Parts: sequence; structure tokens; C-alpha cells
Amino acid sequence: MSTLPPNYKVARMVRAFKVGAIDGLVNFFDITLVQNLDTIKLIVKGRDKVVSRIGGTRTFGNITTRFDDELSQVGAIIATNQRLYELGNRVNDNTSLIPNGIDLELFKPRSERQTPYDDNGYFTAGFAGNISGKMCMYYKGWKYFVEATSRLFTEIKTKTFLFQRNQIPHDQMPKQFYHQIDCLVLPSIDEGCSNVTVEALACGVPVLTTKVGFHGERLEDGVNCLFIERDAIDIAEKIMTLVNTPELRSKLAFEGRIFAENHHDIDKIAHEYDRVFKDVLKRNNNTIIEGLKENIK
Repeated sequence: MSTLPPNYKVARMVRAFKVGAIDGLVNFFDITLVQNLDTIKLIVKGRDKVVSRIGGTRTFGNITTRFDDELSQVGAIIATNQRLYELGNRVNDNTSLIPNGIDLELFKPRSERQTPYDDNGYFTAGFAGNISGKMCMYYKGWKYFVEATSRLFTEIKTKTFLFQRNQIPHDQMPKQFYHQIDCLVLPSIDEGCSNVTVEALACGVPVLTTKVGFHGERLEDGVNCLFIERDAIDIAEKIMTLVNTPELRSKLAFEGRIFAENHHDIDKIAHEYDRVFKDVLKRNNNTIIEGLKENIK
């Protein structure tokens, strides 16, 4: 995981499907970062050495209290937006809001020499996401992107990057995707902290997104993004607003990059993870020392 600071030795642990099956591994390590909330239920002993990252709400389903018992016992919680922070902080005081980070040297705006994006002068709308199943398609709002851009097929081009379909190496994404689109469209129904939005902002690509997740909480409409509805007509209209307003495109690109620098710098994010881990280690060490003192008595 690239968010981690460099002074950590990392071992990847895949999910086990029996309760208690990974307790030995959890206790072998100083810290276990759990990326999937379902995994916490599999851990019986050692939850105080676990840092649980809450990346989105889908695992909760319609029951926001579903993981209260488990989250109350973990050493710390990392939430990727304010709504998730409140869910974690309700049951665990050791909750921090830390959004996703990005390498700002890799994901950066292209040089001026590369403009316009399309040699023939066409505006290109981009979509990136996982649409590998009907639920994923619904969640990411794929049909709204298709319907909106179909309305504009004589006026714009589209470029997509789809999970398990036309994937490219992550370090090639700036040149092969973000540097070739004029805007990113994300009509998602919900997000934790959208990675594609982070990447687009860092690359100076105007973002059209629904008002969800970290970016729905923090971005400003008309300043560093355009908020859209899950509606093809609204999306088409917002795309044409960008097509016809080059000064707005420039503003969103400039302000979006500044937002990425202020909120998504991987070095700053790694420092925040380091702070959380050290706090958990310190509390666990103090508990061990206190336990030794009691045994001596």
C-alpha cells in the first residue's frame, strides 16, 4: 500500500474465511491494517492491534451500526470522509479522517505543448471505474455517462478506463488516460474518497461528480469541480458548459490541482498514517507495561 511511510516493513495478508483463523498472524505483527470491515469479524484476539480503514459505505448496507462492536474494539479507525468519520467516532475515540493520497509528481498536469487534448479539436469526456457487474454499473452511474455522451456523440469524444476490461498499469494512467481527456465524469451514488477523482484533480482535469464522499463534502461547485446529478440531461448540459467555456475549464483545472496538493499529497497522508500507527503502538506498549506491573505486585 503506497500510503504507508517508508519505515514500515509490510506483509500482505489475504482474507481468511474462518473466525479466528488469522488471530495468530494479527498477533505476530505489531500493527494490522484492515482494509475490509468484514475481515474484523474474523479476528477474535488482537483487535487492539488492528487499524481499520473505512473506505466506503457499501459494506454497511442499510445498517450503519452493523460493525459497532468490532469497531469499538480496534486500536484505531481511519475514515476517508466526514460521514464515515462520524460512524467510527461514535464508537471509538481513536478515529481519524484521512483521505486517499496520490504521488503528485507522477499525477500532474501535462505540459502546455500537449494541448489541445485531441488533434482534431474534439472535447473528450472520460470515465474510469469498475463496472464488472450490474451492481457496480449502478453504483458508478455508468448508464448516465453513456446516455449523456450519446446525446453529444457528434460534438464530443469519449475515453474510458474500465476495471478488468482495458486496464493499464497505474503509473501509465496520467499519460494514457488523464492527459487525453478534457473532463472526468463520475455519476457515482456514493464514495468514500474516490481515487479517480483524486487522480483527475492532481492531473488538472476538470471533474464532474455527484456530491458524494470526501469530494462531495469538500469540493466547491464552480470553483474546483462541477457537481452533477445522476441524470443524463444534467450531465450532458454540464459537459457542454465546459465545451463552451474555456475559461471555466482553466479555472477548474488550476483550482483542482491546488485542492489535490492541499488534501491528497501522499507524503502528508503517509505522515498521518504514521501518526495513527505510532499512537496504537504506544497505547499497546503502555498496556503491556501496566500488565507487567500488576503481575509483579
